[in-house]
Amino acid sequence: VGALGGLLFSGYAGAALAKEAKPIVTDSAGLVMAEVRYPAPDGFDLPAYVARPAGDGPFPVVIVVSEIFGVHDYIKDVCRRLAKAGYAAVAPAFFVRVEDPAPLSDMGRIMQIVGAADYEQVMGDIAATLDWTSQQLWARDGKIGITGFCWGGKVVWQAAARFAVIGAGVAWYGRLAPAPDATPVQIASGQPWPVDLADDLKAPVLGLYGGQEQGIP
Repeated sequence: VGALGGLLFSGYAGAALAKEAKPIVTDSAGLVMAEVRYPAPDGFDLPAYVARPAGDGPFPVVIVVSEIFGVHDYIKDVCRRLAKAGYAAVAPAFFVRVEDPAPLSDMGRIMQIVGAADYEQVMGDIAATLDWTSQQLWARDGKIGITGFCWGGKVVWQAAARFAVIGAGVAWYGRLAPAPDATPVQIASGQPWPVDLADDLKAPVLGLYGGQEQGIP
């Protein structure tokens, strides 16, 4: 991941931090929200933000995968929006083993944090999330959904190729293949690339990409 995305993400960071930015804030009426922790395969106590409708359920589950800024207010709001629509949304904090990137504005440091979250760690965190949700009485049995943004969009493809319990994915951009000028190290660090996982997908994935996006051909 690392340096591959630095320029791509910096524009988003500027917009997110701009004074004129007016983020959507979804109210909590009729919802139950919680900060939870559960064990990951490497023994780490993984934090996650959960938003679900009030009541016993069971509710269909959606995993929400953040972009490089972690589980910040926008990602929490996405969870609340999904909860308003009747889903139980869970957003794991993939980066906090190193440091929480949510309050940071130093893109160099953020990319270091993100680069430390390798494929096996992230897939392990998703496996832990699937296991934890399966034990919750409010979670509906059977297939679950996954959605993610930018860095998380790539993770959606990877997870849909790895976990049979995922029934559908929605990727909001995120690299599908290495950049044309990527170095061998960058290519290796980003594997497995979504373009190479098409035959392994266990569920349909909707990919949402800008037609004039220069960072993701």
